[in-house]
Amino acid sequence: MTTVNEFDAIRLRQPVDACVLGAGRGTRIVMPAGTKGTVVHVHGPRTRPLAYEVEFVIEPLKSYAIATVDADLVTTP
Repeated sequence: MTTVNEFDAIRLRQPVDACVLGAGRGTRIVMPAGTKGTVVHVHGPRTRPLAYEVEFVIEPLKSYAIATVDADLVTTP
């Protein structure tokens, strides 16, 4: 498991469901494996986090999405 902090960049190991915010608000999308994002919140102890809140930029929608991602599903780019 890779431990990261708030505002660190990550890459997804496998697809995750995310919720679009801003334009297209409320739309559910799947972020594919390999997608880069930024950690905005760490769930659990910093030394052994359980999950991360990750923000993803969605260029085609001119928006962004957020997802709660299990700590095992992220790696550093």
